[in-house]
Amino acid sequence: MKKKLYALFVGINDYPSPVSKLGGCIKDVDNLEKFVKDHLAGTHEINIKRLIDKEATYEQIITTFRSHLGQAESDDVVWFHYSGHGSEETTAEEFKNTIEPSGKDQTLVVYNARLSGGHHLADKELAVLLHELTENRPEGPPHIVVSLDACHSGSGTRDHPPDLFKTRAAPSSGGGRTLDSYVDGYYSAQWKAEKRLSVPVAPHIAFSACETVQLAGDLSSGGAFSSGLVGALRKTRGDINYADLFLRARSSVQKINRKQTPQFETIGSFNPYTKFLEGSPHGSPDMHEVRKFNDGWYIMCGAVHGLPTQFDEPIEIEIWEPIPDNELKGLATIVSVGAQKSKIDRSGKVKWKQLLDMLDPGADPYRGVIKHLPAPPVAVWVHGDPNAVAQLTTDSGAIWDHSKNIIPVTETTEPKPNLEVLAEDGHYRILDHELGKQAYATNKATIADAKQIMQSLERIVRWRRTVALANQDPKSRMPDLFRFELLVHDTEQGATIYSNPDIKIYPTPDNSMEIKDESTGDIVGHQLGFQPQVVFKPLKQRLYFYVFHLRSNYSILSYEGEVVYIPADHPKTGKITLPMWTEENKEIRGWGPDLDENETKSYFKLIATSEQLDYHTLEQMGLGDDRDSGGRAWGHNKIFNDWTAKMIAVTLVWKGNNIQGANAVELGDGKLIIRPHESVKAGVSLANAPTGTRNGDPGAKLTLFDSPDMEMLHFNARRDLLAENILELNDLEIHDPGMLVEHPLQIDLALEADDDLVVALTFDGDHFKAIGTGDAENDKTTVKIGELPSIQLKESPEGMVASPFDETPQDRSLFSAMKMAFFKVVLKREDAVHTLRWAEPASMKLHAEGLRGKVSSGKRILLLVPGLFGDSDAMLKPLVEGDAHEEGQRWIDQFDSVLTFDYENLNTPLDQSADKLKQALETHGLHENEEAHVVVIGHGIGGLVARWLIERQGGNQYIDHLILVGVPNDGSPFGKIDQARSWSTTVLDFAINFVPNIIPFSGYVLKFLKNVGELTGTLGDVATGSNFLSTLNQSPDPGISYTLIAGDARDYEVKGGGVKRFFEKTQLQLGALFQGDRGHDTFSSVTSAQNINGWKNRTPEPQILPTVTSHHYSYFTNPDVLEQLATSALEK
Repeated sequence: MKKKLYALFVGINDYPSPVSKLGGCIKDVDNLEKFVKDHLAGTHEINIKRLIDKEATYEQIITTFRSHLGQAESDDVVWFHYSGHGSEETTAEEFKNTIEPSGKDQTLVVYNARLSGGHHLADKELAVLLHELTENRPEGPPHIVVSLDACHSGSGTRDHPPDLFKTRAAPSSGGGRTLDSYVDGYYSAQWKAEKRLSVPVAPHIAFSACETVQLAGDLSSGGAFSSGLVGALRKTRGDINYADLFLRARSSVQKINRKQTPQFETIGSFNPYTKFLEGSPHGSPDMHEVRKFNDGWYIMCGAVHGLPTQFDEPIEIEIWEPIPDNELKGLATIVSVGAQKSKIDRSGKVKWKQLLDMLDPGADPYRGVIKHLPAPPVAVWVHGDPNAVAQLTTDSGAIWDHSKNIIPVTETTEPKPNLEVLAEDGHYRILDHELGKQAYATNKATIADAKQIMQSLERIVRWRRTVALANQDPKSRMPDLFRFELLVHDTEQGATIYSNPDIKIYPTPDNSMEIKDESTGDIVGHQLGFQPQVVFKPLKQRLYFYVFHLRSNYSILSYEGEVVYIPADHPKTGKITLPMWTEENKEIRGWGPDLDENETKSYFKLIATSEQLDYHTLEQMGLGDDRDSGGRAWGHNKIFNDWTAKMIAVTLVWKGNNIQGANAVELGDGKLIIRPHESVKAGVSLANAPTGTRNGDPGAKLTLFDSPDMEMLHFNARRDLLAENILELNDLEIHDPGMLVEHPLQIDLALEADDDLVVALTFDGDHFKAIGTGDAENDKTTVKIGELPSIQLKESPEGMVASPFDETPQDRSLFSAMKMAFFKVVLKREDAVHTLRWAEPASMKLHAEGLRGKVSSGKRILLLVPGLFGDSDAMLKPLVEGDAHEEGQRWIDQFDSVLTFDYENLNTPLDQSADKLKQALETHGLHENEEAHVVVIGHGIGGLVARWLIERQGGNQYIDHLILVGVPNDGSPFGKIDQARSWSTTVLDFAINFVPNIIPFSGYVLKFLKNVGELTGTLGDVATGSNFLSTLNQSPDPGISYTLIAGDARDYEVKGGGVKRFFEKTQLQLGALFQGDRGHDTFSSVTSAQNINGWKNRTPEPQILPTVTSHHYSYFTNPDVLEQLATSALEK
């Protein structure tokens, strides 16, 4: 079925005096009409109206615009072209203090503009006419193209020798307009109704002949711009996208007039990579123009596009002929990367003389393609159906594009990539674990589907790289020139200004606007208003600003395009506020969650440059082509080739429910139910905690506990929405905390827990806490919450708080709500946790097979026994990675066999664990290996297990040397914890705050906590004066070597930042809580670890090494300890 094209072409040569006449405007109209009829008759139903000379009055243009172009429906195409004079006229007084700081309208000089009673057609009037084309069309607006071949139709400066052509510029009439004179009083009615002015917007693409202050060339054969436009269309027969059409037209114009620079704007999310006058996807932003400048040839791609300014390997580019030939001409190399363009080395594999002759300025633009993007590689885990995986990833399929540095991983790795493609059940799915959602899915798994998956991955990675885009050059002056702000409008408080890089906002039914389906009137979501702006002091040079909206559907949209700061437009001194979405394109834009979304997130990215940027190369649609509709002194030295990027990440969490009264609150389609509680009042929301540590929100840090043993629960209704895994309580009020302890808040989860345990974790401003556990009841688990801590952090006047996770202050909104997450803990069985294995230090792999051979035949054997909460992996890895002794040779490799022993180290009495170790060693023949020299390193309670084996069970017959690291030989205050259940949360808090970088947290830790108060296990044995320690310390001399290493954490220097720094600080605070002022490593005091009185009359005398500065879980990353271990372990 043919598309309907409605075109209105206006051309004016014969202007009445005093406006000068032109010679080529009617020729422009003839040429455009001929192209349309010659090349589009087979694909379009053509409807063209022409207004020539005296037909093109102000009234007739408006009338024909409405009557002719207004016929277009959603699937139709509209093209408005104007050739004639352009001008700048004084705007209405009401606009001067709002949306026109320059005081000028950019206008089209219609035929009767200078006659009595006539008006120019102002830019603000053209915006109203275009907006009318999009109204009352529920299926979407028509495809709209605007081309203006007149002066003052863009923004910027250049010049040209004046003798080649006349210019399409009429001098200003000098007269001003009243507000009610604009297009039937549109703006005066708006002012009366709303007491504000805003210019309406319609999605369209606009080509203009030149920048605002430039003059457009006029020849008898037609305007320079229109001629270039028609020439490009004829050469390609219209088979071209808008971005390439613009590049061709610009080259043609500059061949005639080097100082005329055509402009190109995409308005209202118009996709420039669609086919001309048709709208289907066509082309890609990966091709960049190759252009000649004074000092050489450049590709118009630079650091703003993600190229690194420093690179180890040459960056090769392919040089391609213009379409439709599209022939590869050869290769070249980038030698230097600038902000927006990069210089090309002529020594590449291409016939440069021949090519450069063809690349004459003004010729159709050649294009360059980066062969391999030198960006950090992004791994994608691809698995599932072998045939579908092979179809997507193998070279024979020719689908996977390695040039973007996206690497397919088909083997399971740890950690798993946070992008995943799963091929199953006859289709592909992309899972984005960073956002916690299904990003895209195909209906089938055909070759076409595989190609769509690859294209989607490229868009996701490009979106991520744009989010991370920043100028790393420390010499850049641009960041200090301005402040990026985001005004957020709600219906209760008006506008709130945010400038911090990460904020969280809670829309409610009362403060947000409803989004309604235009056809049905149904409410489909809620939205707040967003308005970006920059604030700065006056500058003496131009700056170019581009705001991109990066939404969670992976779209990158520039609603406004380019906003230029022109010094002459701002003569006043003092602070300047420049809106980034001007009234010409909707100063406030709505955005918010749909009805089925509890949370949505966007990034507002501002790129500022000292030179113009072809910003459309950074834009992209969402997956599946989804469309969305007093300070520091500034310097005045001019800046060249500089840029910066600033960003504000906005998270909206829908707050539509409250804990109040006698009604329960259901969330996640009934997967989570909060029972009423007479002492608790709060607004509640389900929110998303994205994986990773870049986000400053404490909710994001809770994902660090997610592991195979401790699974974070999600409450999503749909896989393609953000993961709903955080329960947020806003405006929390607890009337009686004592009642909450006695009668906990109960939360029902639709989860059959079996013998597993559900734990609720939160962050209280100092550390993470376990605030409740859950037991299974039939088909649900009820979690009982006995504590709801609020976060209290010091706040600056600017609304920033000192984050415990990061050196950089964070916005207070991230900490305004109390956040909790629920984890299903898989409780391990005892038979899986008493295991002797041998290790390969080179690969750090542990093996059970072949163990007897390693034990019975080794001449030098090392045995590792980990401590509280630890395991073999956590102990072996730092020993291997930090091992460098005797000129780089690893001391651990000097042992024939390295053994490890894992054991249940919370509930099992230590003498029983020692007995299991004895059985394992002797079962595999160690007691029979008389030639072996055996060294044991015991950490914490692991040292007590080893001591019991040696001193009470005869292990001294085959063990020669015991090295004790941080071992509480005379007891630890933590030994009292299991005497009362009220201490259990202290143990859990201690445990969970070690998780990210110290302990591979496992379920049996929680198994102890589930039953604490009923058991006397490991921790009971380490209590000072326990029967276990009393018996052990009265043992006879075993007659072997002992070496003791003790740590003191009081002067431990917390280094680094972010999460690691926070956890280390927390560990020290917990240690001080239980150890007082004496030296300690947070678990054992120095006195207990050295146990000087316990070694009297021992032969040989135990070696007590100098005390190191360390806490209990940093011994094996401490260089001093590693040196002590290497020296001691190798002694015979």
